[in-house]
Amino acid sequence: DLYPESASEELQKISPELYALKDVNVFSVPEDYFNSIANDIRVMIKSPGAKVVEMKSSGTWWKVAAAAVVAGVLAISSLQLFQHSSRDGSSGSVVVMASANLPDYIKESLQFKTAEDLNAGIAKLSDEDIIRYLETNGNILDNALLLKDADVTELPEQADYLLDEHALNTYLSKIAKETTVD
Repeated sequence: DLYPESASEELQKISPELYALKDVNVFSVPEDYFNSIANDIRVMIKSPGAKVVEMKSSGTWWKVAAAAVVAGVLAISSLQLFQHSSRDGSSGSVVVMASANLPDYIKESLQFKTAEDLNAGIAKLSDEDIIRYLETNGNILDNALLLKDADVTELPEQADYLLDEHALNTYLSKIAKETTVD
């Protein structure tokens, strides 16, 4: 015989305590356990509500659309430029054809190669041209660039402009006298 004794006889020899529990139901649950477990779990996992923060899209699709339009314009322009150059076959004519499509103010700016050329060109401008340009294109960024290196320590105070309507003219006259003396 391979197995001389039964499983219950073997269990009784090895562990009499377990053998004594063989007819006892050790798996028991409290009364109404399954009826109340759902509520108990809900109570345990219920957390205070998190604060909901609404995030508004601040027109991000406008930015994406604008970037797409700019990219499209650049792509179409470069395609047209390369088509003109491939038809002609010479690389020198690309510059001529590209400059033919440029606005007039860009074409005129190509004549200024150095800072001296640019300064001479600015000196030729009339006061009316400068005033017209500043009225149409002047903004706060231009003011910041102009004032970046300026010495404003001798400027009149803000209150001086309110008290005396000629404060700025007086200051400019003072500067003009100082520069002519030098």
